[in-house]
Amino acid sequence: MLARDWPALVVLTAMLVAGILVYPHLPDLVPAHWNFRGEVDNYFSRFNTPPGDIE
Repeated sequence: MLARDWPALVVLTAMLVAGILVYPHLPDLVPAHWNFRGEVDNYFSRFNTPPGDIE
């Protein structure tokens, strides 16, 4: 690996660890979409939570 790849690897690893640590604390249904009034109008299960949405 090149030295320039290490920062990206550190960030990706930190995101993975953060997702693993937070996952058990998520509710069964996670809000997925809000309408123009700010009300949740769609949910998905925590199992299907995209990793980027956890943080």
